[in-house]
Amino acid sequence: MTSKPHPDPPSGDYVIYSLIDGPLGVAPSTQGVVRDSVIVPTPDFYPQKFHVELVRGSDNVYEITVDGKNTVDDRSIVYARSKLSNEPAQKWVITKYQQAYRIVKLNTSLLWTDPGRVAGDVRQIRLHSPANTSLGSLSNVSPGQLFKFEVPREQKLPSGNYRIYSLVSNQPLGIQSILGYRPDVPVVEPAQPRITSRADPVVVPVPGAVSQTVGFMLRD
Repeated sequence: MTSKPHPDPPSGDYVIYSLIDGPLGVAPSTQGVVRDSVIVPTPDFYPQKFHVELVRGSDNVYEITVDGKNTVDDRSIVYARSKLSNEPAQKWVITKYQQAYRIVKLNTSLLWTDPGRVAGDVRQIRLHSPANTSLGSLSNVSPGQLFKFEVPREQKLPSGNYRIYSLVSNQPLGIQSILGYRPDVPVVEPAQPRITSRADPVVVPVPGAVSQTVGFMLRD
């Protein structure tokens, strides 16, 4: 009796890296639509976890979600769409190529494609036909159409100062002084009417604000 081959990749949570230079994430929509673009953010972006679920092992067919949203496409751009839209989850065929993977829309030849960095352009993951561009030992395969799946590393934070980022907005956290303005320009407006409590709430400041550091002390 022969054993069934193990799926590759197995179902689970992964950080998906573009073979060009960075982890994938989502860019929250600011236009009131229910879909977020899947992008390759700036290099200092905190990696997001994608959940990869095998739905048909014999054909390497998967569903891919991020932040509880299904990854779908509009025939050219890959999005993360809310499950509340009742749209069926898109199926993807994930196949291994040496030490990387290709992600192909089911029943097509269209692959997830990182277009690379273009000045002034949002680096969205697109769907393109196979491209033939050599990358060292990965001959005849475009590096923009290859991705690595890495299991997120769980680790304890050592004591020290950190910037804490919201995974919703990717903005650093800070505190809002509610006893009055600081000498420098405030990053957020004080609450109205002015509150007299001595507690300063933790907030997500406006984009572009100087991030603040937080001290952590590790205790056994």
